[in-house]
Amino acid sequence: MAHRIVRDFERPDPALYEGLRGLPATFFTGPEGLGNDILFDPAIKPLRPNSLVIGPAFTVWLPVADLLIANYAITLAAPGDVLVIACAQSDVGVWGGSMTISARNRGLAGVVLDGAAIDSFAHLPDDLPVFARTRTAAKGGWSEPGSINVPVRVGGRDVHPGDLIVGDINGVLAIARDDVARAAEVVGAYRAKTKKIDWLARLKHEPGATWFDILEMRPSLDALGIPEVARERS
Repeated sequence: MAHRIVRDFERPDPALYEGLRGLPATFFTGPEGLGNDILFDPAIKPLRPNSLVIGPAFTVWLPVADLLIANYAITLAAPGDVLVIACAQSDVGVWGGSMTISARNRGLAGVVLDGAAIDSFAHLPDDLPVFARTRTAAKGGWSEPGSINVPVRVGGRDVHPGDLIVGDINGVLAIARDDVARAAEVVGAYRAKTKKIDWLARLKHEPGATWFDILEMRPSLDALGIPEVARERS
């Protein structure tokens, strides 16, 4: 395949998703969100458990485990971008500690890597979240080709430059750039609903409170027509 490097692309208006910053990934998924098809493989997890990321995808495709193209991508990405790196190998690392610091220095929002990370990360900045499929001590070289800002396959999902990336300890997801405005409406409505219900306070303080009762699930259960008896006859 012929490689290419695209230096820039159209990003979603930050005003559309700024209000979603800090929300958990679970607000975006499921029947009251955007469904579960937007999620990446759950094997892709943050290297630090308190990580939160949101921003437009700046994509990288690596056919072999080599660090050259990913390092160049750091210099091209804009502040607030999320590097989304697809690598055909996961047994050799393509992202390390110095790259995390470089990305932080450039103002990137985070990194999502369908591949392996190297280094302990114990000394790295807390404010640059890195998500990876695995960790390893093996590291690649600095000489192989790759592509920047092309469609990639990450965690079993297609990602295009400019798609909105959201991630936390529960997982990572991508929203198509053209769907960001709708996503903001859907997620905003769900957020307003949870605030109105104040479900956490009710669960903590109402004796015998359950999620079933707070969300008023009984009508949905009744609609299924499942027979229900007080006790099975012997």
